Amino acid sequence: MNSNITTRNSNIELLRVVAIIMIVVYHISLHVVRYQIVDTVSIALMGNGLFCHPQFYKRLFLVEGMFPLGSIANDIFILISGYFMVEKGSDVRLGRVAKKLFLQMGYSIMALLLLSTVYYSVTITSERTRIFLPTVDLFNSISMNWFVGYYFVIIVIGGLYLNKYLGKCDRTAYRVFLIVLFCVVSVGWSGGLLDSIASGLRVLFSGVFLYAFGGYIKKYQPFERVRLWALLIALVGIIVLVYISYKNTTNTSINGYLVNKVIQEEKGNSVDPYIQSFPGFNTFDIVSIVVSVVLLELFRRIRIPNSKIINFLGASTFMIYLMHDNDFIRVILRRYDWIEMLWNNPMHYCLNVLLCTAIILLMGVIAYALYIALSKVLYSCRGLVIKTDQQDP
Repeated sequence: MNSNITTRNSNIELLRVVAIIMIVVYHISLHVVRYQIVDTVSIALMGNGLFCHPQFYKRLFLVEGMFPLGSIANDIFILISGYFMVEKGSDVRLGRVAKKLFLQMGYSIMALLLLSTVYYSVTITSERTRIFLPTVDLFNSISMNWFVGYYFVIIVIGGLYLNKYLGKCDRTAYRVFLIVLFCVVSVGWSGGLLDSIASGLRVLFSGVFLYAFGGYIKKYQPFERVRLWALLIALVGIIVLVYISYKNTTNTSINGYLVNKVIQEEKGNSVDPYIQSFPGFNTFDIVSIVVSVVLLELFRRIRIPNSKIINFLGASTFMIYLMHDNDFIRVILRRYDWIEMLWNNPMHYCLNVLLCTAIILLMGVIAYALYIALSKVLYSCRGLVIKTDQQDP
């Protein structure tokens, strides 16, 4: 997401680009590949139930291993915003932030409506293909734009209150604030208490923590003395823990399926095929927080000259986010048999995921460039709609 900043740091903008790549790969893995693995209707239509057996397949980690990327990337965007905006105090242009967010949202909805209409008109759909065309109510859709509301509420909290409070804190008070908020969000009971008060409140509190932590990193640089190898070891360790967790989840699911199968067969009942289990991740999970912080610290240390190309790509990430994951895009990607591809050639599968990711990124960047051009044209023609110099009689 785009922070309210006038000067861009190309190393941080590069991190934005990496984060949006992570989100696109995550959503392809979740809403396309995983969908074909677990959705019984999709399995029946495509006849690709190759993984519907109570067995642990190592190659499925190419899918599950992408699941933490979404929450990690979301945390990165919030960290970056706090990194730049906490120090602004009350000098945060909330109106400008809101204008930028909602104008791009409106533009992206219109673009998707036009694209989907043209696509449906020029392609021949078979009876075996399910298609979902977007409608104008996507603007208010939680499934498409949940992060926009989440992000905006955090920025409002920062601009109206939190920035001023943190600006008055010394390092000790700031650290205590972070520790307390982290414990409230992370501990299961207190986190559950937040969600019992209002659905999503735990996620919001985790966002406030990340926003404040980003400002703390900018102001005090707490990891400056941590060696590079230690940061890399932390990333490798997290990957190992995610793999072990996935294996344990799968083995637990297999055990439960086999036990139930024996019981049902003794009763003379049939048993449905086994459906793979994939653990998910949230923004407040320790995996997401640790990896996002480590990546921010790593990219902070990168010394690269200011690049207009990287800065432009960083600025386009919000448009990519808005356009990349919706029923229209998902249905197009689901036309391909990702399961057979993964089963027969995992390397070919990975290359195709990267290719689709690159195409989606390119689509978002082009859409953003057209948005900038259209904005300039409309601004130059504003006098046709809005009275500027004349006074009302």
